Amino acid sequence: MRAKKPKRAASAADSDGDTHSSELERQLESIRQENELLKERLQSVTNTPSIANGFERRSKRSVVEPCKNQPTPMEKARGRLFADLECVICRDLMVSPATLECSHSFCYKCIEEWLTGGNFRCPVCRVGITRSPTKTIQLQQVVMTTVETHGTESDQAEYDDRMKEHKAWERKQETDRAKLEDTIGSASHKGQQFFDIALPWNSEDKARFQAGIRHYRSDARELYCAITGLTKAWIQRSSRDSLDVAMKNLKIGTIEAASAEDSSQVCYAPDDVMRRRLLLFTRYC
Repeated sequence: MRAKKPKRAASAADSDGDTHSSELERQLESIRQENELLKERLQSVTNTPSIANGFERRSKRSVVEPCKNQPTPMEKARGRLFADLECVICRDLMVSPATLECSHSFCYKCIEEWLTGGNFRCPVCRVGITRSPTKTIQLQQVVMTTVETHGTESDQAEYDDRMKEHKAWERKQETDRAKLEDTIGSASHKGQQFFDIALPWNSEDKARFQAGIRHYRSDARELYCAITGLTKAWIQRSSRDSLDVAMKNLKIGTIEAASAEDSSQVCYAPDDVMRRRLLLFTRYC
């Protein structure tokens, strides 16, 4: 009797295992049937033309759309070209480009205003500037052609607006010079005398000259200096002594004063540097 008990226990365990296996098989079969039913439904849905096209478009977008975020080789080339023609002062395409002696170019208006502020170093390479920038007509043609052939309609409209602004600025320079010419002509007609740059000025003369010239820039400033005899021709032909007098009258140059009260002890740069500095003064500061 004692030996029969384990058999009954084993038999009960086998029965439970068979029942559990059968249950798993039924569940797997049910899952298979559901999967087949889902496949049939999906196939019937995707066979509908409008929905099938939708699936196709979404599939294509999933492949194409990431590529749209990447610039094409043409867009990269356009970006490099526009960057090469950019003025580093205004961070935009150059308008009426002007080139310095170091070969860097900028908008004419931008570099003129840069120099008027007393910045006599190139904005790019920091090399000293010793003469006025030169307008580069050929470079202007390159910029305009680039905007027309590679720019969008918005780029072209924006560049046209900037060209108009630049022309308005140039007209103002011409107007200022014309007004000054009228003033000088009227003063000469009345017999008024002007300062002579070659003769020493007293403190009052220096102050009066500085008060008058600070209102003028560019061409008008050159004219204001010319009525004193300070012209490009005079600067180029004058002796060291005459240049020395002019530098003192205008309070400019490479001067190292012994004290604030005594400016008679000075150390000037070589003659050619003095001439270049005077030329910059006549147009800028």
